[in-house]
Amino acid sequence: MAIKKLKRPKAVVAAVMALMLILAACGGDENDDTTPPTNGDTAEPDEELEPVIIRWQVDHGPAPHPNAVAAEWFKDQVEEQIPGSEVRIFYAGSLYSSNPDALEAAALGNVELVNGQYGKDAPFEPTAGIVNQPAALTTPGAIANLYDTEHFTLLRERMAALGVTTLANASTSFYLGYAGKCPHPSRPEDLRGLNIRSFDTVTQPTVLGKWGANAIALAFSEVPSALETGVLDGALTSVGGWGGIREQTPCYTAFGIGALGQDPYAYHASTIWLDSLNSTTRAKVIELVQAAARESLQFTWCDDQRTIREIGTDDVNQPGMLVHPPEVVELFYGRDILGNDVIDAVTAAVSDDAKPLVATWFEEAQGLNAAYPLGTSDIETTDCAPYDEMADFYTGRTS
Repeated sequence: MAIKKLKRPKAVVAAVMALMLILAACGGDENDDTTPPTNGDTAEPDEELEPVIIRWQVDHGPAPHPNAVAAEWFKDQVEEQIPGSEVRIFYAGSLYSSNPDALEAAALGNVELVNGQYGKDAPFEPTAGIVNQPAALTTPGAIANLYDTEHFTLLRERMAALGVTTLANASTSFYLGYAGKCPHPSRPEDLRGLNIRSFDTVTQPTVLGKWGANAIALAFSEVPSALETGVLDGALTSVGGWGGIREQTPCYTAFGIGALGQDPYAYHASTIWLDSLNSTTRAKVIELVQAAARESLQFTWCDDQRTIREIGTDDVNQPGMLVHPPEVVELFYGRDILGNDVIDAVTAAVSDDAKPLVATWFEEAQGLNAAYPLGTSDIETTDCAPYDEMADFYTGRTS
């Protein structure tokens, strides 16, 4: 995907941002509520907004990564709507080397916001890894409504007990896939013996092992050098993440929506920090975090579609993004391939009281797929023009 690196005129950016605020305020249609509960955070009428300094740890690279575009959008909104405020965004290990380290810091009040993939959060709280199971949520609407599950409720409770408030959820790729050299793999045997980066420590190593590949858990900041030195042959990543390693891995292979697993990103806040804010400021911060999560979903959908439109291919020998049809996906994810190994691995990783949720996760996921079938989510009808405009602008600003 050729993202233009140019700065847009301020008037154009302001107009686009205004439109996006309207879209965020409108939310989705009546059947597509992607806003989580806010624990009753409402402002007292006599309290004024107070300036905030927010350090935000994000576990991926800068724009054009779609979640980074949403982070930059959030920065602008906070600094505009809460005068005197400053948001400092730290990408891909530039503040803390791992999600667990960042979450530990948040629990102590040493960083305000942490935005990271559930699987990477799992070493801090293992129940975060339940949702990473493959072939569970397989529609955009289901992925956008992860809030409406027992798992998300339990995760919020567990995080709260550890000093972290989970405010929102997004997904950094509807088409999570494998980035590697060409040709695209069309059967598990094509990956046998390869060293492949995984970004969680339970589900993906299990899947890769069933395919005969070797899983190497690495933070994304380490992936480019590992590919360069030959430590890695390829990487499991999002479409947005692939943008940062495309020269080294020209073939991106997706297995449909959700087959490889979800790429959910939680928006966590330090409870100590939130509790230090007056109610008006706290409510405004939560409002803007949840709006950013909504924008991230829209940015991600548009980035995926833009990539397919510009460099999509159906030829396994050609570089670009290839989305395998269901009959090929079955070769990788059929029951005869994976068995119960992933469920067993996740069950072993969580505490006894969370084990029943592992077994019921697929039931919950199938319920969401049925409630939000393909073609019914407002995510899928997003007008991508303003999002493409903002992706170009923020890429130019952060380059």
